Amino acid sequence: MCMTGGGNPNIHTTDYGHSLIAAAYEKLIRVPPTLSGDPPAASQGTPYSYQFSVGGYPSAKVSKVGRLPKGLTLSKAGLLSGTPTVAGSFSVTVKASNPAGSATETTTLVVS
Repeated sequence: MCMTGGGNPNIHTTDYGHSLIAAAYEKLIRVPPTLSGDPPAASQGTPYSYQFSVGGYPSAKVSKVGRLPKGLTLSKAGLLSGTPTVAGSFSVTVKASNPAGSATETTTLVVS
């Protein structure tokens, strides 16, 4: 709390007090992640970019289970991008995780 002249406490918080309250509140409001998306087909040798829809609080980190087509990567924010170098049909499970839980989405990416 703030201190007024004469050492009397004041019920208003200091900046430090605000940060403690915010930290305690953040621990209580956790929202499990959400994840959705159905990436469109890609073409071999053509730059590709697709953003999965990712939600939750705190922000979810995205990862993959399985292999992506060579030349593509998946960022921690859910951006699938790159230039695929191999044609085929690739089944990929994408996972979003935060301290409140996780969500998965399995999709098939076709590269022609």
